Amino acid sequence: MWSPSCCQNVRTSGAHGSVRGNGKFRMYAWPFDVGPKRLHPAPIAIEALPPIDAVLITHDHYDHLDMRSVQRLAQRGAAFYVPLGIGAHLQAWGVAAGLYLGGATPLVLIQCTGLFESGDALRNALHDWKLPLFAIIGYRSYLNQETLPGDTCLVFTEPILDAWRVGYRFITAPSQLDEMRAHLTKCRTAGEPGVVLIAEGKA
Repeated sequence: MWSPSCCQNVRTSGAHGSVRGNGKFRMYAWPFDVGPKRLHPAPIAIEALPPIDAVLITHDHYDHLDMRSVQRLAQRGAAFYVPLGIGAHLQAWGVAAGLYLGGATPLVLIQCTGLFESGDALRNALHDWKLPLFAIIGYRSYLNQETLPGDTCLVFTEPILDAWRVGYRFITAPSQLDEMRAHLTKCRTAGEPGVVLIAEGKA
């Protein structure tokens, strides 16, 4: 079965279900519910699909990797097979969201480069689902600015957190660990998301 864009449902001999490629089921061709729409509706709803053994995702264009479709397909219990570079989209915030909804208290641990790659999953978990997830994010090269100049992580990390409206505390020395603990306690008590940004580099 062909389901635009570039989405196929393939039955393989010996498999109990099927293999699905590049699942895109939403009407819009990007992460927002405004703007360009697909020309034809999806021929089948996710809930109406036969049992799925695996989902193959070839690349991370919006019309091939749609996080809302991925999250709904994941609820079907399928395994995901992706090339290098895409795994980060399906990890961290999405996994933490699933753990939280299952009754756990997860803690996201990523570097700022992972933050750059996980924008739509972060938006979905923190703002659409309003889950109070907490993250510790390594701030690459912050303590090495003199010896490693030009790392643009230093340009974009804090503005991205500000843009996503996530409250954070910046930790540059071990003496600030009490601030880290206090921020975590405050966010957990208030039931709101939060971030501790930890400077990385020389001691």
